[in-house]
Amino acid sequence: KFEVTLPELLNMLRETESAIKKEKPVLYIGETKKKRKASKILKKGKDKGRPGKTKVVKKDVTKDKG
Repeated sequence: KFEVTLPELLNMLRETESAIKKEKPVLYIGETKKKRKASKILKKGKDKGRPGKTKVVKKDVTKDKG
């Protein structure tokens, strides 16, 4: 049990809050064996990175006949 006055407790709280705010966020990425598909956003971003390339759209012959 702690015997702490209210002003001391408030001071401890302020010090702890400032220490938490100063810490840099850490992102941990665990290893997995699954392969993930790139999301649509990433695919769009990759296309924008290559301005010299143009998309070639192939016509579907079966759709034109019918």
